[in-house]
Amino acid sequence: MTYKYCNTIGKGGCVTIPIEMRLSAGLVPHALVSFEQVAPNAVLVRREELKDQEDAPAEMPSLRELLESLSPEQQEAARCYLAVYCLGGNS
Repeated sequence: MTYKYCNTIGKGGCVTIPIEMRLSAGLVPHALVSFEQVAPNAVLVRREELKDQEDAPAEMPSLRELLESLSPEQQEAARCYLAVYCLGGNS
């Protein structure tokens, strides 16, 4: 599924990747990501595999841990998304 989401970049250069994009791409807390400029106005973000498994987290965090790592606003958006998704609104 293709998503398009617009957001502003914060003062520190941070931008939030929406929960549905993070979940579908396997972007969990502490995931290693790479950035590649593919056009003058386009940046590709990829989840990368860790080469040294000693640096890898022991296990993937649970959904609860993932949700608890979000801001309150992001948690509410995730709950709404999951409620719609679980009710079959993901077409």
